[in-house]
Amino acid sequence: LQNPMLAVAGTSEKPVVNLHFEGLRVRYVDWPLPPWGYMAMFCCNVSTDGPKPGHRPIEASVEFNHAQKCSFSDGAITDAGGMGLCLREGTSEIAIEGNEIGNLGGGGIALGWCNVAALYLDAAAPPAPGEFTKYLIANNYIHDCGEDYFGAVGILLEGASGSVVSHNLIRDTAYFGIGVAGTQDPKVTFGGDNLIEFNHIHDTMKTTIDGAAIYVTFAQKNGGSHFVGNVIHDTHGNPNHEHDGQKWGDHPPSAGFYLDGKTSDGDYEQNLLYRNFAAGPLIFNYDGAQAN
Repeated sequence: LQNPMLAVAGTSEKPVVNLHFEGLRVRYVDWPLPPWGYMAMFCCNVSTDGPKPGHRPIEASVEFNHAQKCSFSDGAITDAGGMGLCLREGTSEIAIEGNEIGNLGGGGIALGWCNVAALYLDAAAPPAPGEFTKYLIANNYIHDCGEDYFGAVGILLEGASGSVVSHNLIRDTAYFGIGVAGTQDPKVTFGGDNLIEFNHIHDTMKTTIDGAAIYVTFAQKNGGSHFVGNVIHDTHGNPNHEHDGQKWGDHPPSAGFYLDGKTSDGDYEQNLLYRNFAAGPLIFNYDGAQAN
């Protein structure tokens, strides 16, 4: 079946409210390549159309657009060619709890809207008031992401705020386990104040380099996001990737945590990191790293 199998689609004037799915299992959803092909961007993103183009994740098996106070719980999304589940424009206060999401061509769960536009040449417009906020992503088992498209992330927050990602088991991803992105323009911050807690993340970065089990980038508001009690181990990195004609070998730039791209503020407390042998537990790659 072509994506998506389940689409919850309201409008900005009439959003879908209080629609809940419990115990629903979604399987065998293809993502056929579009006629123009697919350029492998970060996090399984593609460019959008319009006078000021932005980026968005490829299609998912389950999608919510212009929906509020909804949920998808105690179900499964498996054996799919694109993304597992996306919370897109006009969404807020949506709970994704207790699901198995895995064996995917792309990433697991994506929340919000990427603030990067035009291949980093411009920043996309900020969200509408009350958009991309108060998500709950908890107690999900997310595994084997990126079997076709190697920019796959287990859980991706793009410009989201006031959200909780808690007690998820994430393993075997081609790229990050969890990605948290704020705002490309540090003068206009809108993502942040998220709580990323008590997640178990292992065997990430299995196909790519330059990432981490938890990757944090760009400026964030309200003191940044909070990372508490996460267990991170066995982060990999592709040893065959070349830089200036030389292979990285056993120590490519892949770490437990990676703070990148002028990320700001943030708290990192009581996280346990071990066996992240590629580049160690931490990478700092931005100006003002001491602010964290």
